[in-house]
Amino acid sequence: MRTACLLAAAMLVTAGTAAKADDAGRKALVLEAVGRISPKCDIGALGGVDLGDLRRSGLAVETRFGLSCNVPFDINLRSANGGLAHETLPRGQGPYSGLAAYRLAINVPLESGHPGRGGLGGAATGDFTSRQLMAGQVISSRGGVAFDGGRLNIEMMEPEGAGLLAGRYWETVEISLVPRL
Repeated sequence: MRTACLLAAAMLVTAGTAAKADDAGRKALVLEAVGRISPKCDIGALGGVDLGDLRRSGLAVETRFGLSCNVPFDINLRSANGGLAHETLPRGQGPYSGLAAYRLAINVPLESGHPGRGGLGGAATGDFTSRQLMAGQVISSRGGVAFDGGRLNIEMMEPEGAGLLAGRYWETVEISLVPRL
């Protein structure tokens, strides 16, 4: 497994003061060793995504992000605007909308830690509209861990009314990683 972890404690070794003898006269020492790995969860930086001309039909963008967590975790997602909002007229003007709705899909491959069952834990996935993200959404790793990052896919939806108002649009989606210890 490629998981990188920090070994955070020294090894403790104990042995009995006297050797034990079994029925065949052999002597043995008992060695007990313990150690510790500290929990570690990291999410990489995800830069801005320029969608370009929002009038393009079927506009979709996929991007990767770093994520590594050696304990089960939740991913929290929250949208600031519920869509790409017009910079000065987010409510639109006349028949033109000032909010461009989208779908956001997330996929994070998981490792379950069960080698007898292949060790694969599937993926932590979610597919939400920008309006659903306004209320906040949570995706659980369901006991799995991750070490190979994830993918985000953003797909623009058809605008309501006569289309979108001309201008610059923006949105902020907060993605946070919460370890479950």
